[in-house]
Amino acid sequence: MKSKPRKTDLKTIKTGLDARKVRKPYKEIDLDAWIAELVSSSDEARLAYEENVSVTELVLMLIKLREKTGLTQKELAERMGITQQMVSKMERKDYEGRTFAKIWRHLDALGYRPEIKAVPIKQWRKKHPIPGLKE
Repeated sequence: MKSKPRKTDLKTIKTGLDARKVRKPYKEIDLDAWIAELVSSSDEARLAYEENVSVTELVLMLIKLREKTGLTQKELAERMGITQQMVSKMERKDYEGRTFAKIWRHLDALGYRPEIKAVPIKQWRKKHPIPGLKE
């Protein structure tokens, strides 16, 4: 069965470029302003952003401590009696199965103990300002 010939638009004929194949350049945006606008749109958006900041800090801490002790993910997994893939999940920001008990075992295998500290929201926000947001 023969395929139908593709229609050629006038722009393609004039420029020699098929508009369907030419990528349009991305619009540049001010990321800080975009984040500030998003976060100030609702309390839920702000809470989600702040939670993400905290999770990111936790993940970075787990990775830094493992690297500081000189262990690979596989070696840490062996100490914990779990798979390397589980350690990898714990060290990923998007993993939602992280529990306090898992964090405790992770830190214990590295020779550390968690210390939880609650701080007033205003104090936390001062330490973790949202880029582009003026309060």
